[in-house]
Amino acid sequence: MAGHALRGTVVRVLPFGAFVGVGDGVVGLVPFKVVHGRPAAGTPEVFQAGAEGSAVVASKLPAARAAK
Repeated sequence: MAGHALRGTVVRVLPFGAFVGVGDGVVGLVPFKVVHGRPAAGTPEVFQAGAEGSAVVASKLPAARAAK
C-alpha cells in the first residue's frame, strides 16, 4: 500500500498532525512536518475536521500494531 495516493476526510486535528479517514474504518496520520515536504510553522489551515484531500501512503502498520 506504500506509495499509493488515497482520498480521505480529516477526522481529527492535533498539534502534531491530522488523522484522515480513508474508508473501511481505516484512519491514517498526516504529520504536519511532512506537509509539502517541509516543517509546518503551525496547524495548516487546510486541516480542519471534515476537510477532504489526498495523501500518499508512506508506510502501514501491521494490523497487530495498529491503534484500536
